[in-house]
Amino acid sequence: MECVDIPRLPSKYPEVLTEPEIKAVVAAVRQKTWNGIRNRAMLLTLLDTGVRLGELIALNLGDLDLGAARIRIRSGKGERERYVFVGRVVLRSLRGWIDTRGHGQEFWPLFVTRGGQRLDRRNVQRILERISARAGLGGKHIHPHLLRHTFATHYIMNGGDPFSLQRILGHSDIQTTMIYVNLAGVGLKEAHAKASPVDALFGGP
Repeated sequence: MECVDIPRLPSKYPEVLTEPEIKAVVAAVRQKTWNGIRNRAMLLTLLDTGVRLGELIALNLGDLDLGAARIRIRSGKGERERYVFVGRVVLRSLRGWIDTRGHGQEFWPLFVTRGGQRLDRRNVQRILERISARAGLGGKHIHPHLLRHTFATHYIMNGGDPFSLQRILGHSDIQTTMIYVNLAGVGLKEAHAKASPVDALFGGP
């Protein structure tokens, strides 16, 4: 073990949203408009999958498998294709968006402008800036990578394991993923309390 390098932890952990902040951000989306239905589906997808901004805007209708509740990521970092899964809430939101947007060919872009053009990076960033302003986060501004960090941290806090998280995020190196294990230290305490092998065997009722 003397020959094994100790992994270096970042001097500064990434910023993440708290649970109340996540709820405030989602509540700030105006859901009853065309743009609002799209923005909610887009925001929830970012929060529930941790996909990168480039991966989000590259999605086509054919990349959604709503029956299997999964999304194919074709344009991942290093051109590695992978699948990410979504929960029931996101699935309902995506179905609502497609019904609003209109069905089409599998190569048509998923998230589009009112004119039918694929959203670009600046479009998404402006949308998130407006949502931030309405959410009242005390100066904190949401952006796609903040939502990626938020997903990863809360995934671990809710009982997810780092190896499945590595596959979801598309990390080639597990040490990159381990940042979120350290960041979610408080959540791991509760997870250990539930899963402690010794408590399970000897702790009694």
